[in-house]
Order: sequence, then C-alpha cells, then structure tokens
Amino acid sequence: MSHFFRALLAKYYAHQGYLVALFGVILVFLGSCKAPEQLPKAPQGPLVVSPPDGFRPALLAPAPGDTASRPLPFHRLDISVQVHGNLARTTLEAEIYNPYDQVLSGTFVLPLQEGQTPSRFALEVNGSLREAVVVEKNQGRQVYESIVRRGIDPGLLEWVRGNHFRARIFPIPARGYKRFVIAFEQELRPLDDDLLYLLPLAIPDTLDQLDLRVTVYRDDLAPEPYQHQLEILTFAPWQEAYVAEQHLKRVVADKQLGFRIPGAARGDQVFIEPHEEATYFYLQHRPERFLKEAEAPGLISLLWDNSRSMEGRDLAAELRLLDVYFRALGEVEVELVEFHHEARRRGRFQIRGGDWDRLRSVLEALTPDGGTRLGTLSLGQYPGDEMLLFTDGLSLAEEEALAPARAPLTIVSSAQGTDHSRLRRLAQAGGGRYLPLTQLSVPEALEALRFQPYRFLGASFDSTQVYEAWPQHPQPVGEYLTLAGQMQDAPAELFLHFGYGSTIIRTETVLLNPTTAQGGGGLLPHLWARKKLDDLMLAPAQNHQAILALGRQYGIVTPRTSLIVLDRVEDYVENAIEPPAELKAKYDELMAQRKAEREVKFRTHLDEVAEDYYVRQAWWSTRFEVPETPFQADTTQVEREESGGDSDGVMDVQDVWAAEPATMEVLVAEEAAPTDAPAPAPPRPS
Repeated sequence: MSHFFRALLAKYYAHQGYLVALFGVILVFLGSCKAPEQLPKAPQGPLVVSPPDGFRPALLAPAPGDTASRPLPFHRLDISVQVHGNLARTTLEAEIYNPYDQVLSGTFVLPLQEGQTPSRFALEVNGSLREAVVVEKNQGRQVYESIVRRGIDPGLLEWVRGNHFRARIFPIPARGYKRFVIAFEQELRPLDDDLLYLLPLAIPDTLDQLDLRVTVYRDDLAPEPYQHQLEILTFAPWQEAYVAEQHLKRVVADKQLGFRIPGAARGDQVFIEPHEEATYFYLQHRPERFLKEAEAPGLISLLWDNSRSMEGRDLAAELRLLDVYFRALGEVEVELVEFHHEARRRGRFQIRGGDWDRLRSVLEALTPDGGTRLGTLSLGQYPGDEMLLFTDGLSLAEEEALAPARAPLTIVSSAQGTDHSRLRRLAQAGGGRYLPLTQLSVPEALEALRFQPYRFLGASFDSTQVYEAWPQHPQPVGEYLTLAGQMQDAPAELFLHFGYGSTIIRTETVLLNPTTAQGGGGLLPHLWARKKLDDLMLAPAQNHQAILALGRQYGIVTPRTSLIVLDRVEDYVENAIEPPAELKAKYDELMAQRKAEREVKFRTHLDEVAEDYYVRQAWWSTRFEVPETPFQADTTQVEREESGGDSDGVMDVQDVWAAEPATMEVLVAEEAAPTDAPAPAPPRPS
C-alpha cells in the first residue's frame, strides 16, 4: 500500500496541475488512520534554494559629482569551496576596479541565504591582505569614521539586518584596483541521500579572470556536477579528497556553480573535533516522522506585505504555493489584509473548488510602496482560523513585536535578505511555522501547511559527558535535524525528543563517539557558535550581552559585533583593538610601552601630589608669632596706577571691590583708624 501511495505522490509532483484533487483524497485517508503512520519519503520536486536574482555581491560607490551609488566592476574573482561532511566554507577573493580619476569610498553589499554566516574578512593594505578582527559594533563604527577622516585605510564588515551584510571599504584608488576577501560557512542541504552545494552567481560584469577550486574531503564516491552552468566540472582524487578546478578568462559570472555529493546524507553523520577551549560535536540526524493532518480552516487571514523591500520577492513561488494550497482545501474563505507602514483590509474572497482567480488578480496588481511596520498588524482583530503572513521581516522598527493572534501563525518568505531569525521567532511565538521558499520547494511547503508540525522538542544528556547542545528551543522537523554542542572527549549518548505541541511522542538515541566520528576541518567552533546564536536571536534584547560575548569569543559577525581592518599597528593600540597575528608582536610591544608610560606618569603624578601635601602640611604645622603692637597702616595715598582709581587719586566703589587683597587691607585699616590716633608703641624689649 505504501508503494501505491508513493507512486501516486510521484505523479502528483510531476503533474501537479491535474492530480491535486487526488492528492487531497490521499491526505484525508492518511489523516483518518487510527495510529500515526511513518511519513513516506516524498519524491523531490524542483529544488528551490536560491532567490530569483541569485547570489549578487556588489561594491557600491558614488561616481565623482554624483550622489547615487553604483556598482564598481569586478576585475577578477577567485572562488574556493571546501567541504567537510555536510559543512562547507566558501571563500571569495575579489578585485574591484575604480574607473574614475578620484579616490572613492565604497560599500560592499553581501546578501546571503539563510544559514550562511560570514566568518572571514580581509582587505588589501599596502599591497598585501590584512585579516580583520572582531570588535564591538558601535566601537567599530566610531573607529572607522575617525580613521577615514584621517585618510587612512580601514575596512568594516557589519551585520545590517536579516541576512544582509555590508563591508565599508576605503580608499579605492583612482584608476586602480582594490582587493578583499570574504568567506562564509553553511550546512549543505540534503537531497535524498546526497548533499547539494549551489552557488547561483549573478555578477553581470565581464571578468578578466574567474578561478574556481572545489575541495571535497572524502575517500569513497566522487562528487558530481549538479545544475552546474559553468564549464564542465570534473573531480579528481587528490590525497584524501576530490578536487575540481576551473580557470576561465573573459567570462560573465552570471551562472550557477553546483555539485552533489553522493551518499553523504545517508544515515546519521557525526563530526567531533577537539579544540583548546572545548571539544565540539555536530550531528546530522534523520528522525522518523509522523503524519497528523491539520484541521482544515474555514477562514484564512492572508496578511500580505506590500512594502518596497518586497520588490525582490519570488512572487511566482508564493502564488504557486497559494494555488496548490487552495486547490487542496477546495472550499475556504480568505480575508486579505495588505500592509506596509499601515494595514488595510482588502475584503473577503470565497474560494470554491480551488478557484481563487479573483484573489490572485488582486495580489498580482499590487504595487510595492512604503516601509514595513509589522506593529501595524493587530493580529487579535483578525478572526481567521489560520493566519498566513507573507513578509521579509524587515520592519522599520528593528525590535518591533507582533500582537498575539487568535489562530496559529504561519509565516512565508521568498525574498533575498529576509530576516530569517526574526521570522522564526515570530512564528514560534505564534504557535505556527516558518516557511522560507528560498530553502523549501513548493511541495515541501504545502506538506507543512497540510499537516500539524512535527517538532523537535529538545535534547537530554548526561551533563558530565555532554555540556550543552543547540538548538534548545522547539522547532519543526524536516527530513533532517542538525545539532551542535560541546562535550568531553569520550563517548556519550544524546537523547532527542520529538512530538506535537509540547507533548513528547518519541525519543531517539544517538551515540557520539570521538573514535568513529568524522573531523570537521576546523569548522565546528564557528558552526556551534552559529547554532547558539540562532537560539539567542529568538530574544535579541534579553540576550544582548550573551550575543556580544559570543561574537567576540568566536570572531563572528553578529548584530552586536563586526569585523574591522585597520592600517597601522598604532591604530590598533590607540583603540585597544587586538590586531591580526602578523601585527601581534609589535602591538604587544607598544601596549607594554604604553602601559609603562602610563605607570611612570601615574607615579610622577602621585609624587607631585605627595610633595604638595607635605608642603601644605608643613605650612599648617608652622606656628606664626602675632606682633604685640597693633598694626598701623600706611596712610600714604594710593596712586592711580597702583589702585585703578580716578585721576584725582580717590578710589570709587568699583575701584575698592576690584582692588587686590593687600590694598583692601590698607583701605580697611585707614577707615578703622582715627585720624588722631597715637603712633604705635615700640616693641617690648626682650
């Protein structure tokens, strides 16, 4: 029977236009089973892993006499990919050309997909690459601005919002080149038992040189090209890896690099790597899953983000998802709410027999405008049994929250640069699910809508063997679950709990054994830090200090930390920023010298204070003898040049108040002594 259903599902995915109704019947039958059935493995539909415009980094700078920033042309691009298990590090070394007769300051924009994290930034300084170091975000901005004003080379890589990153670069020499390096890491996406790597380049420039090198560390089956659009990619064995290289000249880098690694996702994949600070582990686990059909909604509240940031959405994919979902439901009422800086109800639409043409026409006719204010959505006022929110999460108010909803909230995104972490947080808080169409195919997203989310509820372990494991918050489970953590360098068991809502219905056990596990090629510490960061970002305000500490310790870009490159070692010393390795010795020497100078200055100051103290103490301890005869002031008229009085030698009131203290004593004595006072008596003989 399972084979029969699998065949029908395969036909559905291949011919979804006319078998949708049959698929709905199958789902109803499965949902009516008394006991939950293991979810049959659905044949893969078209893989959707990249946004419509592809991967398009750009260095933007204003032309002389112009305020608008435009992309500077790429001259050369070197792409290096290293794969260990299902972990990949991609390094881009780019050389940009400035065609103008003026030195420019530019901004390199890097829109990454969900799960991709920058881990390295280097900038050309005096003809060689200088590695960036981690710095607190606000301090990095202050240092960058102060150094730019002095005309010295700095570079700063920051997390902007969502999965957008930018690197501010100065100077870009007139009629010259600027070289920089950015690397990012990611988990590879499984497809059946294989792993996929796709990099859809979308750089419109004709490059003088494009160099490509892919290294996959394994010793069994060779990787194979997959949806690869550049010249033929051939892998050859090299030591304990397979390597493919391409060197292309005068080529437009607007095609996709892609390959698959056969059998790499089969079974559990465990990676363990000891480091000085801890032993890290990473687990890719394929859990058993169960079908539990969700109750069909009678009224859906469709919340449609129509702000300007949504111009890059994959509207076709979003409409395909709505199409197959409405056809599967058959009969349903939809209330449309359009929002940007304000929310507006656009009416209710009756869906009959899956026909939603009228609603579709309204969505296709909308013109994006304005900024996004998620806070304008008062979810409690919408009466839907289910809520579908289509947005990129890029709200004008960064920490803006959504009001509680009456029904489960499902969030769908398709735009590049979406704030994935924020949308996951909002979906979890709303009791629903998050569906990024940049990572899920439409059939996978449909499955998530039709069934209650089967969730990973957490891991338990012996805390003397495993110290921590991330993620720690519940999350829906796809075909694979990945975790990262820290452990002792000895075998340990990990107990993974799954279920619906907060109810555990199944626990699965995984053995972490350092002697049989694979190595991670040095990628595990960053991957562990990223997993922890994902959890911390579910509540960024409360976890501010923890996010800052994590970024500093592991040198990763977070909303609280950046990567900075400075020109001179004196700049690192002046701002107390620890430099890269090549400047460390000189930095330590200058910092020690600076510390010694501060100590000398401090001791000198203490000596001066002590000397002044002793002088004052001696003065207060001295006994001064008071003359026995009264003091007789000299009645000689004070000259104008001495007193500042009138020309006739008589001082007015202002002259009196402005007089020196000694002069005042004379004046007081003159006023107090009678004109016929006798001369003072001579001192007594001793």
